[in-house]
Amino acid sequence: MTLSKLTRYAVICLSVTSSIGLMAQCNPEVLAETTPSQRFYTLDVTRVKDLKTGLMWQRCPVGARGVQCDQGLAQRMNWQQAQQQAPATSDPYRWRLPTIKELPTLVEARCAMPAINTDTFPATPSAKFWTSSSSELNTNEAWFVDFERGKTNDANQLDRYFVRLVRTLRLEERTQ
Repeated sequence: MTLSKLTRYAVICLSVTSSIGLMAQCNPEVLAETTPSQRFYTLDVTRVKDLKTGLMWQRCPVGARGVQCDQGLAQRMNWQQAQQQAPATSDPYRWRLPTIKELPTLVEARCAMPAINTDTFPATPSAKFWTSSSSELNTNEAWFVDFERGKTNDANQLDRYFVRLVRTLRLEERTQ
């Protein structure tokens, strides 16, 4: 096979793969939505209020920005770097890394690649995102949520994953 034929073949394969990847990959016949858009209130291009959990989320992963989170570049970082993305404070009303109980609340169970409501959280990578929860069995590991399929697991804290920050809504913010 010549180089030009090989190049054309590679482009066709990538096009088919990309087309499949761009499909919704959600199956509405299997499950009801677990994260319907009505559950979220988008405050602005950077913040989303979760009316069910009382949490406020950053719409874009750390490093990305813009209405569709298509400006900048979502950054992978190790767990210690992820911890440092939020201000060093114990104030629950400030941005912080979500816990292993909080981050899975964003998983859309009927979708994959990514397993998240992409209307509310656009351009979310089908990849692993850190939580603030360290492993109880191994002090060198921490928990993550994999938004490829919505599964949780723990991994070495030196691994490099994405980050989405959260904060707890104040009582007065919940009703606004």
